[in-house]
Amino acid sequence: MVIHSSLLSLPSPKNTNVSTQINGAKATIKLNDAFEGVSLANEQLVLDANGQATVALTISSALSADERQELAEKGISYTVVLTEPNRSTATVSSSSVVIVPTAKYKINFNESSKKELSSSGGSAVISFRVNDSRGGVVEGQKVIASLPKILADAGLLTLENNSEQTTNAKGEVSYTVRVPNNLTVSQKSPA
Repeated sequence: MVIHSSLLSLPSPKNTNVSTQINGAKATIKLNDAFEGVSLANEQLVLDANGQATVALTISSALSADERQELAEKGISYTVVLTEPNRSTATVSSSSVVIVPTAKYKINFNESSKKELSSSGGSAVISFRVNDSRGGVVEGQKVIASLPKILADAGLLTLENNSEQTTNAKGEVSYTVRVPNNLTVSQKSPA
């Protein structure tokens, strides 16, 4: 989700004797009274020649349906602060409309060939099913799987097949997840 600060016009510099080069100027942005689970990807902005910047708004999947509805109805309020070369600041508060996306399809865990994997090594085939809003299967849908970055980067868990697959006639994709059999004792122990 992206909020464009083009809906926001920054105030005139406080001291007109000191010019503020707007292109490349840095500003900060903070949300005012946001729900828990709603945050900005970055609070530092770099303005373009028109005094505009783009910042991503992150909405947690844990937000309730009521909170999502309220967010869509009320939008968000934010404050932007521009610090001028003479160290004076220009502050403006504004609000923006938020469009909360809804998924066209739902992906569901289907099955696993094993209930658990051993830290001594092994693999399991896990499958997922993609359904439409009425529960029907979706054939031909691209699905991209990923493992928790911390586990994959440490080599503790691997995804054997291509992470990008297309659902079959049953709306399913399958992945083989493997724990290497050559893990050290320290890799097997939780930190």
